Amino acid sequence: GKKGTSLWVLRLDSKGKILWERVRGAHQKNRGLNLLETEDGGILVAGFRSILTRHKNRALEPLYSRRAWLLRFGPGGDLIWEKEFGGGPDDQASTLLQLDDNSFLVTGTWGSQLGLWRIDGLGNRLYSKQFSIPGQFSAGTSLCRISRNKFALGAYEKEPGLAWAVSKILFVNENGELLEEFRYESYPFEKFNALGQLESGEILIAGSTETTRPKSKAVLLTLSKEGKFNKFFEGKKGSSFQSLAFKPGGGFLGVGFQKSATDQGTSGWILGFNKYLEVDLEGQFSNQVNEVIYGVDPC
Repeated sequence: GKKGTSLWVLRLDSKGKILWERVRGAHQKNRGLNLLETEDGGILVAGFRSILTRHKNRALEPLYSRRAWLLRFGPGGDLIWEKEFGGGPDDQASTLLQLDDNSFLVTGTWGSQLGLWRIDGLGNRLYSKQFSIPGQFSAGTSLCRISRNKFALGAYEKEPGLAWAVSKILFVNENGELLEEFRYESYPFEKFNALGQLESGEILIAGSTETTRPKSKAVLLTLSKEGKFNKFFEGKKGSSFQSLAFKPGGGFLGVGFQKSATDQGTSGWILGFNKYLEVDLEGQFSNQVNEVIYGVDPC
């Protein structure tokens, strides 16, 4: 995540005790957006690093350009390597996936376009891909594995200056070659924050209508093998799903935020579904104002 303006990483034991904590990129606008545990017990972090391109003075606000940022830490928290990619105004690494050969797929934004990178265990780029329409902004928001050599990417694209956008699911192979693409048009557009695969083979999509936080609504959709979208859940105003996790006995959990009971900001929110896509669990946490749950892992 972030601590002040710096990227923040910490590791906890099973009782919540901090084993180690690392802060990188002080005095800049930096953030960690995702992480995964590597095969050696370390951690790979994805996010962005901001670089000041114009200093603040009496007339001008500071401008920053962003670079996609990857950092690999060892089991004890030692920094093994860090890599930066891109250099556009909105570049970032958003989602990670480890492959069988211990290389990694990374998706995000590169040069204001949907970017897909494959890197080896040392952070060297094996390839870089862009999927976009010239003149439009696009971004990768989620990633999941469908089969041994097929992956689903959640993304959106929009014309600069317009609030309206188109959400997409792209299927690619491990070489980054586009296999299929399915577009989902709605207004306001629905941002696909997390993906998974149901037992039926359908793609499960979790996210929100991308409006201002007080008006956003959490949404759940499925994408059939024939390419048809079906929205089967929509939350209340002021809610959003940020992440998904499947339960061992079937069904799944969606987490994010929901408008607090006191109407003062948001509170952390968890919603469970059984294998029939019926709600079987709900929890809302409101100890503080503006809580958000970004990840969940059933124990």
